[in-house]
Amino acid sequence: MSKTCRTTVTALCVAFAWGCGGSTSSSSGSTDPTDSTSADAATALQSLSTKAIYFGHRSVGSNIMDGVEALVAATSGAVPQVVETSDPAAMQRGVFAHSGNGNNGDPASKTAAFATAITGGVGDRVDIAFFKFCYVDFDGSTDVEGVFADYQSQMAALKSAYPSVRFVHFTVPLTTGSSSDNAVREQFSELVRQTYAGTEPVFDLAKMEATRPDGTAETVNGVRALVAVYSSDGGHLNAAGAAVVSEALAAFLASI
Repeated sequence: MSKTCRTTVTALCVAFAWGCGGSTSSSSGSTDPTDSTSADAATALQSLSTKAIYFGHRSVGSNIMDGVEALVAATSGAVPQVVETSDPAAMQRGVFAHSGNGNNGDPASKTAAFATAITGGVGDRVDIAFFKFCYVDFDGSTDVEGVFADYQSQMAALKSAYPSVRFVHFTVPLTTGSSSDNAVREQFSELVRQTYAGTEPVFDLAKMEATRPDGTAETVNGVRALVAVYSSDGGHLNAAGAAVVSEALAAFLASI
């Protein structure tokens, strides 16, 4: 990862500590954000190597997990094993499991699929669990409040049924350029922020995607948008974008 991207990760990790009420710190005596973040990444992965984690996703989530795999491969010492599976039997301490979840374009199917996975045995095996929606799940025809009400209800039920599992909430990824759909995505993300930030873990993926390498915000007509240098096609994450997100995600998960 370039020094510019590592500087961005350091700033974002600090900014997102509020999402779970946690905090971050840099290595003592180090003023170089490249060195600090590299050390933090290794420390985060070492922590995650003692956890059982499950992530349900589609498309952009696959990009993120590519980044996690690259981060794991580049880190010496104790690291989690990344396994693509939804089989509860494969989930144990030291495994970062992930699998497809629901259908793109149908956000309700993603909430339902995640709930089915958790109640089907995953919830009895993992320490941390989460899923994310995709940018294609939200457009001008989406009933944002209805999608969120369903999400909030099912997540509350899962939290009640599995009190030992830390459920993480994600904001919705964005696309580049001018898009009225980004405004819809941000409507849902703002509901997530307002409802959970400060009380339950929130990984603000949308804010991260809209933060340029120099730390400034990417907006179009006042609405957050995906930074072009993080994307391969205007929606999915390229290697640079996946690296930024995956390193920050590792630090975030280690902090909760």
